[in-house]
Amino acid sequence: MISICMQMTHFSHSDLSVVEKTLQAEVENIFTWLVVNRLRLSVSKSLCMLIGSHQRTRGLNLTVMLDGDILRQVSSTKYLGVYLDQHLTWQAHVDYVLSRVRRKLFAVNQVKPASSNVLQLLYRAYILPILDYCDTVWSPSNSAGTRHLERLHSKFTSSLPSSDNFNLRSSLTERRTFHTALQVFKIVNRISPPYLHGVFSLAVDVTGRSGRNVHRA
Repeated sequence: MISICMQMTHFSHSDLSVVEKTLQAEVENIFTWLVVNRLRLSVSKSLCMLIGSHQRTRGLNLTVMLDGDILRQVSSTKYLGVYLDQHLTWQAHVDYVLSRVRRKLFAVNQVKPASSNVLQLLYRAYILPILDYCDTVWSPSNSAGTRHLERLHSKFTSSLPSSDNFNLRSSLTERRTFHTALQVFKIVNRISPPYLHGVFSLAVDVTGRSGRNVHRA
């Protein structure tokens, strides 16, 4: 079970009382630091969330105080442009992406008739970044919304010309697989952000040669 609080700190433990105690201490430290540095934090915009399976989080309420008020517990929240939900289904984020893509596609379709090059440029500039953003994080999602995104992408790009950079007609699943492989390559070769280097390590490869054991959190 993981808890996210104030979008600043997190802690994982199977015992809710331990989670509450630890987070309360962290929140108090943060609040003290803010006071010392003459900064203010809006309690109404601060929140907490329990992350875990449906079974383990059912009926649990997280109680964390901030300046005398109980922080609001939510089931999902937006963090760095990605919606996190308490069960990590990514459904809330997929729905968010689907809504944005629909609006963008409607706007792009208003410029028709236009050359295929113009449509490709518009798609790359206004829609593809939304579909690709943080897809290595939420790509495990296999919801109806994800399949709907795939259909929208396929319908619009089927008539566009191929690209030497990355074929727009490739499915979104293929794009996410490519992005994930690229991220793994960067981690293995230590050209990714440093905080990722200690999370993953090489295991024994398919040829049977020894490697480092995989570190599992």
